[in-house]
Amino acid sequence: MHERILLINHLRKQFFVKPNLLKRGHLIDAVKDVSMTVYRGDILGIIGESGSGKTTLGEMILKLQAPTAGELIFDGIGMPFRKDVQIVMQQSNEVFDPLSSVEKILRTAIKRHHKLTKSEQDERIEALLSSVGMSPVDKIKKINQFSGGQLQRVCIARALAVEPKLLLLDEPVSALDVSVQGQIINLLMKLHAQQDLTYIIISHDLNVIKHMCNRIAVMKDGEMVELSDKETLFTAPKHAYTKQLIANFTL
Repeated sequence: MHERILLINHLRKQFFVKPNLLKRGHLIDAVKDVSMTVYRGDILGIIGESGSGKTTLGEMILKLQAPTAGELIFDGIGMPFRKDVQIVMQQSNEVFDPLSSVEKILRTAIKRHHKLTKSEQDERIEALLSSVGMSPVDKIKKINQFSGGQLQRVCIARALAVEPKLLLLDEPVSALDVSVQGQIINLLMKLHAQQDLTYIIISHDLNVIKHMCNRIAVMKDGEMVELSDKETLFTAPKHAYTKQLIANFTL
């Protein structure tokens, strides 16, 4: 039996929109009554066009947005879970202070969540760099010295520093050159296998979703219109929007 790690139960998010001072404001539904279960070890993809609600859903999973209705239950509790759920973002260069060293970034994360001696922290930093394919000497470098692919490796190392159970990957390779995208995807797949991680991947790129995920949720206009395993989704899609996505993907 699959072990549940996250339950998303009738989640809804409304925003109040007021176009200008002369018009009355109104509520819009960014996410409409979304329910799904994420299982331990899953690589669950959430795909949809811009405005589909996938980013807002991700922000609620991370507790960056409070839901208007519904609930999130993580690992059996409805409490905050900052240590156990981490994010790898699209624009790594916007996450860090460009003048900070990798060592400072990783040490800060480790100290915040783990009681380790200085030497144990040093060992942990080097192990993290090794796990993402970087050299121990990279720890002294500043963020502004790295390429986009290297920055994404630092972002992954920072997320792993607190030993999370679930990683939310928000367009993890879309800002990278095509030649680097494959390297980061392979790294993420290796880490998933080695460290007993669960992934939720938010993307508009069906190629990335197909390559990485075992289950896929399709969102449109704030609704989850389809959720199934990868093979079923690509061979027997049910919703018209999903059929359109796959038809465009295979052109």
